Amino acid sequence: MPKPIDLDRAMMGFQADIARNIAGDRVPWRLAKAFAESHGSEALVETAALERLASASADRWQSAREAMRESRAEKMRRASDESAAAIKLARDALALQTADKGLRLWAAARCAEARGIVEHLPAGGLCAWARLAAYCRAWDIDAAQPCRPRSLPGCAMRMTTPKWWRAVTRKRWAQLREYEAIQSGQVHARAGLYVSREMMEWARRRRSDNREMLAEMVAISDTGDSLPLIEAIDASVSNPAIRCTEMMTRNAGLEFVAECRGDDAIFVTWTLASRYHSHVWRDRFVAENPRYRGASPREGQRRLAELWDGFVRAARRRSIRWYGSRFVQPHHDGCPHWHMLLYVAPDRRAELEALLTEWALTDDAHEPGALERRCVIELIDREKGSAVSYVARYIARAIDGRSLDALSDTDDDGHREETAPADAVERVTAWAYVWGVRLFQFVGTPPVTVWRELRRVREPDPKAAGGAWALERLREAADAGDFGEFIDLMGGPNTPRKLQTARTRRVLDPDRPNCYGEASASRVVGVQLGFEFAAEADAEAVAAIDALVSAAPRRRRRALRRALIREARASVLPASLTTRAKRWSIVRRSDVALSVVAVAVPWTRVNNCPAQQPAGPPDPSRIAA
Repeated sequence: MPKPIDLDRAMMGFQADIARNIAGDRVPWRLAKAFAESHGSEALVETAALERLASASADRWQSAREAMRESRAEKMRRASDESAAAIKLARDALALQTADKGLRLWAAARCAEARGIVEHLPAGGLCAWARLAAYCRAWDIDAAQPCRPRSLPGCAMRMTTPKWWRAVTRKRWAQLREYEAIQSGQVHARAGLYVSREMMEWARRRRSDNREMLAEMVAISDTGDSLPLIEAIDASVSNPAIRCTEMMTRNAGLEFVAECRGDDAIFVTWTLASRYHSHVWRDRFVAENPRYRGASPREGQRRLAELWDGFVRAARRRSIRWYGSRFVQPHHDGCPHWHMLLYVAPDRRAELEALLTEWALTDDAHEPGALERRCVIELIDREKGSAVSYVARYIARAIDGRSLDALSDTDDDGHREETAPADAVERVTAWAYVWGVRLFQFVGTPPVTVWRELRRVREPDPKAAGGAWALERLREAADAGDFGEFIDLMGGPNTPRKLQTARTRRVLDPDRPNCYGEASASRVVGVQLGFEFAAEADAEAVAAIDALVSAAPRRRRRALRRALIREARASVLPASLTTRAKRWSIVRRSDVALSVVAVAVPWTRVNNCPAQQPAGPPDPSRIAA
């Protein structure tokens, strides 16, 4: 509080000016003087001084706040620039590597630094994981996230393991190099279709190295049987020919179910906005896209997934039931686009098409050509051809194109580029391998794991009765390759998992943790009936569970029901089918040879070591023989 002004030492003119300022009007000086003398000059002066001080303080605070805002914004901008510069340096340091040996050395150096960061911290704690995650972000590497079945200590241990660093380093390096190739104009139909030449050769070399590594592996069962791992892989769905056949079989089964239900089939194509495309076709030539904003194919795929999630939620809110399959394909410049084969009831098809168009036009709906090219929907006329014929080309194009004469790539403006099938298939798989894109996905169908497990059993069960009879029906449909009947026996399309007829049977191995100290994931050993399906066969057990649940407090009923179902599953679900009776482990051929040599016994009782033989002239008869 400032000291009041002493009126004895103040001038009358100063007091009069104060009075005039407080009054707010320009009154004559004599009237202001009289007013100050008659109305308490001391109080007026003190009030004016306080107001002047408050105004000055407010001005100082306002200027100080503006300075703080400018300083904070400057600090944030400087920190952002420094962070961007650091990340750019980290990217450049990683992208400059040209050989796999350099990547391994770079990963080993980062692993050693990560171990030094958490050397004096409690192992597996939150602090250790947070510091390691921050270190990974500094090097532009995605940190290991704790999600089931991964635990927080396991993720922290991963980020201090050379194996984990080598894997994420190779993945990030490939994406950085390919992104630089896209920015420099090396990925388009006239330079490198879908992927650059460098990444094409890298993916081909990685595939060859993996085949050589798998050829050195042997699968050994707990009963002593052995099988070369490369033969087992070639006999599974990892074989492109077998995988292509399975995809065609599943799509044919979906089409059969849709025809039986009377559903309409529509073929939908989703394309991203122009800002995701680096190059376009113009006058039969490739030109840079002026609307391109530097997005990578992975960001484009993420954006398509976000639009798809919004569409699915909107369709569920309107209770629109649909099912089908989705296929991802790259444009000539590597930008992804989606093809969807969807089945829906005829009376809900217009609503579904409107939702598809609405969500496809979420980004830049008013740019030229958006309405014509962003979402293309075609109603499939079964009199002209089947729905499977629409997707056969895309399946073969991404898996096995040996049955096709030529493949064509259609850009947004309708230009078609003919490509040899073998080269196009290899380029599509390399593109998906570099960017981590899932090429195929089925929606509204039963899990394919049940289908594949049932196909492992070739012999029928002669004693199938009750619930086992239902499993036998499912096994017969799977063995015959009738995916449509399999969907019908499982409850039909869009049936919730808990209401489906069968499910996989899994077991846990708590005694065999993985290399990161976590409990190993449950392994599939067979197929069993679902709980709700088996309830009809054992109503007494279900009634007992319901009685226990109803007697419990309301807040504990849901958890108690789950626990009781889990405990009673063995008794309520007597019908199960074992598909994996043996336990297999994978070892190297050299390890198997060493173990055989270690336990081998001599086949003769004579010691043939030359060092132990008595010295003497050689036997001529033995030499002649």
